[in-house]
Amino acid sequence: YFAYDAAGQRVLTLHGDGSRTFTPFAGYEVEVTSGTVAEPTITPTFTPTPTGTATSTATATATPTSTATATATATPGGGGGGPAAPTNLSAISVTGQNRLRWDAVAGATSYNIYKGSSAGGPFALLQSGLTATAATDNGGVVGEFYYVTALNANGESAPSNIAEATTLGGGCGRNCSSPGLPILDDRPEQATAPEAVPAMPALLASVPAEVMGETGRVTDLTHVPQTITLSRSYQNPVVLAQPHSHNGEDSLIRITNVTANSFTMFVHEAPDKDGSHTTETVSYLVVEAGRWQLADGRWLEAGLAWSGATLGAVPAGWQAVQYSLPFAGTPALFTQVQSNNDPHWVTTRQQNSGGSGFEVALQEDDAQAQPHGLETIGWLAIET
Repeated sequence: YFAYDAAGQRVLTLHGDGSRTFTPFAGYEVEVTSGTVAEPTITPTFTPTPTGTATSTATATATPTSTATATATATPGGGGGGPAAPTNLSAISVTGQNRLRWDAVAGATSYNIYKGSSAGGPFALLQSGLTATAATDNGGVVGEFYYVTALNANGESAPSNIAEATTLGGGCGRNCSSPGLPILDDRPEQATAPEAVPAMPALLASVPAEVMGETGRVTDLTHVPQTITLSRSYQNPVVLAQPHSHNGEDSLIRITNVTANSFTMFVHEAPDKDGSHTTETVSYLVVEAGRWQLADGRWLEAGLAWSGATLGAVPAGWQAVQYSLPFAGTPALFTQVQSNNDPHWVTTRQQNSGGSGFEVALQEDDAQAQPHGLETIGWLAIET
């Protein structure tokens, strides 16, 4: 489309998502009804820069026909040392907002988010200059489309995958209604150290049904991050890994790099310790985000929240979370940080838990005077 820039020049803007080849326009005509008109200037711009090289040639069509007057070439984003394109973009629609997350890109200093009403575009810049790998589009609705680009001093990357905003689901989706739906699949230990840890609740016993998650046990976890490979892939996995054994100093389990089929965890010592930690044993639980019914008729719901609401040495802040459907009573509630966007020691706190939802916050050590960075928080509510 054409628009005027700040200098009064008429600008032709071509939109693309990196997956299409532009067809150049054949030329332009200027109709003069009276007086004279100067030769117009056409400046092609590409938003965002498409994959490949696009060239636009302007040629006067008046008699006598002139030769090409200008050729402009756009170099693809990420060329010349720019970062790689982000991957694994997902968009979850919750009442009144769409929540996005993607994998971090090495060498990226910030990210831009683009939004469109269809997968084929056009897309418009929604947010820019983001340093986290998660963001919220307040006012977003189901069926909108997004992609993300990474930036550094050398330029902007090619677009990520295009993600459509959908409601949370797994197996039968948010509102499973058939009795006897999935119980969790139990996964063998990752190591064989002999120390025993209390097992996950008996409701996690395996039955011949659709699988909504899995459990496992690691017996050699230290301060060195360890990647756990899952037995299957998930759309929006929620990971809980606590508590752990007590072989070393005060510490907690930190979850990071949650993907469709793996996650990373490590022992994070309290800030007043030396950071190096001996082996610990920890059991973990992975649940596909969504609402599920257990074989005994009880309901559970798992989900993800994105928040920087922080307690501790800063004014209290809480993030409200609502269930997709209310529970008959107050469910058992478990929460845990799923990311490591801010490396400071952090755990979760929760309050006002009821049948319709709860409030959650991040809590740092008392030495931190600033709010914690935006993190992904996983939660699981089980009907009691």
